[in-house]
Amino acid sequence: MSDIPSIGGASARQVLERFGESAARGATLQVSADGKDFKVLAMGQLSAASGATRSVAWVQSDEDTTGIFLKAMSQSYGARVSSCVARELGLDPSPGKPLASRVVQQALEMAKVSGVALAGVDFMTMLDQSAVADGRGFQTACAELNVDPKSVNADTRLWLDSQMKLRFDDANANGQSPVSPADASAWLKGLIASLKPSAN
Repeated sequence: MSDIPSIGGASARQVLERFGESAARGATLQVSADGKDFKVLAMGQLSAASGATRSVAWVQSDEDTTGIFLKAMSQSYGARVSSCVARELGLDPSPGKPLASRVVQQALEMAKVSGVALAGVDFMTMLDQSAVADGRGFQTACAELNVDPKSVNADTRLWLDSQMKLRFDDANANGQSPVSPADASAWLKGLIASLKPSAN
């Protein structure tokens, strides 16, 4: 078994890196507690051959290795990807139980592949809404707002695309990827509507 030291204060990406590194070294993984998170299951006395007695306590850690792993996955790849991976691999929070290294490696690979696929979907949606590329979504937004697309200059088009990119990045960081075409269209219409007539 490969112990992952206490992970308090680490970012979600750092937690996943520790899981990945540990998975490469051991058959099972378990987050080790720092001595503060133990439940006392039973107390007793232990008699030594010399006649001395010692108090002993049987303890169980509250650390949930699978739960910590899933939370880090959700924060890094989004709730959708994390829940799909958990469902496919049958991962459920299991306090006190180790997590198999092969499952960690499978989950990380599935999350990476899913992230790339979702980024591809968002790329196509961004391209459709792009002012610089004169995308169909941009043309539609202009028509719905009675704005002549030809009146939107190159600098304004660059600004619109950069603002849309920020919104896509924010959605991705918050696990809301892929962005629906309807949401992207609403963002773009809001940005176009905010333009002053002199900026067009």
